[in-house]
Amino acid sequence: MEKQHPMESIEERLKELAGSVFASQGFELIDASVKGGGGRRLLQLVADREGGITVDDCSRLSHALSSLLDQDGLFDSPYRLEISSPGLDRPLRSEGDFKRVLGRDVRVETTEKKQAIGRLSRVDQGRIWIETEDGTVDLPLPSVVNAKIKLKW
Repeated sequence: MEKQHPMESIEERLKELAGSVFASQGFELIDASVKGGGGRRLLQLVADREGGITVDDCSRLSHALSSLLDQDGLFDSPYRLEISSPGLDRPLRSEGDFKRVLGRDVRVETTEKKQAIGRLSRVDQGRIWIETEDGTVDLPLPSVVNAKIKLKW
């Protein structure tokens, strides 16, 4: 019988385990979620690193994490594990995310319903600077509610 865990503690433990496995292999855990229950549990994880992530990387991470999950005993029933890359259209959330795309064109929306589109020129101490057509916009990261690399708009 599967251990009884509130969903939040299961996701937190999954993030803890996956974060350590991913970091040991040079990757960053971007997101993790647990869907379903019992023998129909789906573990979805998103990983990345500078230079991107390949299908072989996802497979290697999956094998390493599966072994650790089995040893940890978090799930007593079968589960399906999916590891993927965040893709080109991934949201930018953390200061690290913004630092990775420094010099690229971004679109940022804030809690004040303001929008800035332009080249990300600086990321420092919880703030970002975007060079727009109208000048430089300086935004605190906590005010950013939606941000992505500008691909084709």
